[in-house]
Order: sequence, then C-alpha cells, then structure tokens
Amino acid sequence: MPIDESKEIAQNDIAESFGGDPYAYVEAYYALVEEIMRKTGAKIIGHFDIITKFNENYGLFDENNPRYIKAAFDALHSLIKQGGIFEVNTGAMARGYKSKPYPSEMLLREIKKCGGKIMLASDCHNKENLDYAFEDILYFVKKIGFDRLSIVTNDKINEVYLVNKVKKIENC
Repeated sequence: MPIDESKEIAQNDIAESFGGDPYAYVEAYYALVEEIMRKTGAKIIGHFDIITKFNENYGLFDENNPRYIKAAFDALHSLIKQGGIFEVNTGAMARGYKSKPYPSEMLLREIKKCGGKIMLASDCHNKENLDYAFEDILYFVKKIGFDRLSIVTNDKINEVYLVNKVKKIENC
C-alpha cells in the first residue's frame, strides 16, 4: 500500500482498508516503521513521518490527535532505544508538498527530549536541490536544542557539532 503516492490514494486506502478510520491507518503505519531496525538492521530512519506528506493542512488526519501522537511516539521511542538516527529530510519541501521537513517539529522535540540523534538529508532527486533549505533547517534544529548532527563518512556514522554561527535565513 503506497503511502506517498497521492492524497487520493491515501484517502482511498483509509476508506477501504481501515474502515474510514485515519488513525487506524496511522497506527498501522507507525507499527511497521517501529519494526524497521529489527527487520533490516538499518541505522538511519528516513522519512519517519512521511505519512504526513499529503496532510499539510490536516486534510487526512489531525497530527495533534492523541492517537496520532501515541502511535508516532511509541515508534519513535522504540527506534531511539534501538540506536536509530532520524533523518531530517527536506525533499517534500523541495518538491512543494510540505512547508516543513520530516520529522515534524513536535516529533523532533520528542527525539531531542529522549536523547535521539538526527542527520540532515535532502532526498534531492536532482542536483539543484542537493542542499535544499539546509541553512534554515540547521537553524530550526538548533532552536529545538540539537547541538550536533550525525554524518556518514567512509561507511561510518560520526557526529559533528553544529557551530554557533548558524543563522536564520527565512522564517522556518
């Protein structure tokens, strides 16, 4: 079941496979995401809340609903305990689907609170967007309280400190 194909497909899936309950859809998605590291051995969690790709104005579900928050936080907490690193992704921003990165600010605050790690990626699909909105996002994650990012170098994951000179470029 594709979750990032179109809003219409997501609406249809919610109606047909989840009896019209968008939070059952959300719960099933995050339950699967929670299993990623156990099943694959992956260390980086990309697009953690990609289920919100077509939900910019809450057209599918309310991201502040207690069922949404519980499902997302349960998966997030499990992945942090397993040592997962959350990708802060600007791809949907570059392609005009979202105005903010994945994961959302609420989820990034919870990742920070729980001692989770983050990395920055553009999911660019083209060279023009290789570093799309990175300066804004660096400011954004520093504002949340992150002082370092994980990076991949020579098949190893290392951490680098964010410099204090990261400045706000636009309203992010």
